[in-house]
Amino acid sequence: MDYTIRTPSFADYDRVMELLIEMANYNELTELHTPKWSAKNEKAIANLITECARTGIFYVGEVDGKIEAIIIGAIFPNIWLQDVKWLREIAFWVSNRAKHTKLGLRMVLKYKERALEMVEAGYIDNFVITSLEKLPVEYEKFGFHKIETNYAWSK
Repeated sequence: MDYTIRTPSFADYDRVMELLIEMANYNELTELHTPKWSAKNEKAIANLITECARTGIFYVGEVDGKIEAIIIGAIFPNIWLQDVKWLREIAFWVSNRAKHTKLGLRMVLKYKERALEMVEAGYIDNFVITSLEKLPVEYEKFGFHKIETNYAWSK
């Protein structure tokens, strides 16, 4: 298998959206399932993706030339200390076709590598990554440590 991780182009937008929908449908929160993209949502998502590509992290992962994974990180100020900037992973998904390959591992390592460069440059103060409860990832293997667990009320 040939793996490539790269910054996406506008030509990749439809495939990125397909992967975001797969991720939404996998989530335990049913209100995210089968999202209906209104023009307003579509524009907001396009703006967010553009902003992440410009200031944060946005990579697609390919297996044999086909996009099978995404990882997106956005920069946010800490809610309590606005001058503290964190890079937060807001989307990480590997398609079923590539789930049991090395692509996910390579995506996490690329995210961490770029985030460390951003810390060293003083652009961000720290970075975080998430894991869905249904799809746990042992991020401790990569030097991360658990700092928070979120709970949601479900219908």
